[in-house]
Amino acid sequence: MNATSTPSAGPGTRARSGSASRGIVLIVVGAVLFLAGPVAGVLGGSAAMVPSSLSVAGSTVEVGTTTTLTLQEGERIVLLAPRGQLADVSASDCAVTAPDGTAQAGPDREPASTLNTMVSGETYESFAGFTASAAGAYELSCRTDVPVVAMPPVSALGMLSPMLWGAAAGLLGSVSGLVLLVLGLVRMARR
Repeated sequence: MNATSTPSAGPGTRARSGSASRGIVLIVVGAVLFLAGPVAGVLGGSAAMVPSSLSVAGSTVEVGTTTTLTLQEGERIVLLAPRGQLADVSASDCAVTAPDGTAQAGPDREPASTLNTMVSGETYESFAGFTASAAGAYELSCRTDVPVVAMPPVSALGMLSPMLWGAAAGLLGSVSGLVLLVLGLVRMARR
């Protein structure tokens, strides 16, 4: 009698096969998290910066012969002029009237390095600023032919913090992916 027999797969074979497929899944998921985590984090953080950037852009006001600004007590306003015309304008060219109609102290001199921004494609730098002594409507006027804009000071950390949080989340995702990748490789090596 001629009989052939096939070796039966023992109980451990199926467990090893399942372990191998789980190892492959861990490797794939780990690699995706490792590579995509930082990119997704920075892109998400950058997208989260848009609302604060638009808020800053919306708070820029052109200063004419008389411009009214509604401010809270202690709020700071910085005056800016085009970089190429900073020599033609000074803090003494501008005046501030408090909500009660009296002349407000200031604006005081502000270094050009305090704030710079783009307005209509041109670089503007700070030259003066003032702090509101009380809440209310302030009248700001500048006697100069140089275009002047007013805006609150911008904190670089405040603007960049959404992107930094996104990058941190992406880094955490990348570290998680690395851990899963190592676990998957260990499972595959034990096979």
